[in-house]
Amino acid sequence: MAVTRRLGTFSFLGAVVVLGLMVAAGAASAEAQVAPKTVWSGVYTDAQAARGKQVYARACTYCHLDDLSGSLEDNAPALVDSAFADRWRDQSVARMIRWVAGNMPKKGTGALKAQEYLDVVAYLFQANEVPAGAVELPLDLSQLQDVLIVDRPAR
Repeated sequence: MAVTRRLGTFSFLGAVVVLGLMVAAGAASAEAQVAPKTVWSGVYTDAQAARGKQVYARACTYCHLDDLSGSLEDNAPALVDSAFADRWRDQSVARMIRWVAGNMPKKGTGALKAQEYLDVVAYLFQANEVPAGAVELPLDLSQLQDVLIVDRPAR
């Protein structure tokens, strides 16, 4: 009978351990299902966007115009509203910055400093009514690889 009681105790402890592992796995699975970070969580600062506006005025208005509406003549798309959303929807912020830095401005690709490209992107977010946050877009783009550009969340 002592052997049966011990086996019963071990069976009970084994069940508790298995149950604990299942709960932990469920919590990890729920954590993995948390919505991805998006630009709508505040990924730049107002100060960064203000610097970006100055850089934009100097380096981008020639083709994209002061109001960011773009120019068909210069083959420069609008950088606001649906044109912006359609171009960058579901892309990472890192990908956007890499593309801008590798392709703009057309009359001097790569002519801006790394920080200036980040600042211009911050200005583009602000112009598209993406809210600012407490932290600037970082120079380390690996931190932005999982931050997605998505449509405005439903209100």
